[in-house]
Amino acid sequence: RGPRLLVARAADDGASELWLVGPDGQGARQLLRSPDGISDLAVAPDGVRALYVELRGLERSALMLLDLESGATRPLADDPTFSAAGPAWAPAGDFITFERRALTDGGLGVPRVWLAQPDGSLFGALYAGDGGDISYGAAWSPDGNRVAFVDGISQELKIYDFISDTVAALPARTGERASWLPDGAALIFSSAEAGEAGLSLRLRRVEAS
Repeated sequence: RGPRLLVARAADDGASELWLVGPDGQGARQLLRSPDGISDLAVAPDGVRALYVELRGLERSALMLLDLESGATRPLADDPTFSAAGPAWAPAGDFITFERRALTDGGLGVPRVWLAQPDGSLFGALYAGDGGDISYGAAWSPDGNRVAFVDGISQELKIYDFISDTVAALPARTGERASWLPDGAALIFSSAEAGEAGLSLRLRRVEAS
C-alpha cells in the first residue's frame, strides 16, 4: 500500500467528512460523513486505523475509532458523563491517551489525560496529582515508555514514566503540547516570552532525563 493522507473536509451544508487521498491528490475516497462535526484526527502507527473526535451537541464530544480500509466506525469513549478530545497513539498502537472532561450541571470540567486501549478499555487518569490537577497535551515518547504532558496548574511540562511509575517535572513552562526528538532524549516546545520588543514566540529544547 502506498502512502495516504487522511483529510477532514467541511461540506457545503456544514457537515464534516473524512477522506483518504494520495499525496499527489489522486484516488480520493470518502470514508465517512458526520452532520455534527469532526475534529482531532490521529492515525494509528499501523496506518489502518484512526481516531477522531465527533461532536455530540454544544459541549460534549466522543472519541471514535475508524477502520481506514472499510470505513467502519465504533465508539471508543462515548459517554454522556464526560467529553473526550485530544487523542494520541502509543508508538506500538496498543495504548491511547485522550483528554477527558467531566460533564456536570455547571458545564465542562477541567481536562485530565486518561489512558485507554483500542478495544475501549479505560484505565483512568494517567496523572492523578492531588485531586485538583489539570493535565492535557499528551505526547508519547518514541519508545512508548513515557508520556509528556502539560500540567495545567503550574504550566510545567511533566513526564510520566510507565517503568518507574513516577512523574517528573521539567524546567520548562509552556501552555503548548511538546514534541519528542526521534531519539527520545529531549523535547521541543513553544514558549511565549516577554522582552523589550514585546511578546515573542520561541522554540526551546529541554532534556527529557
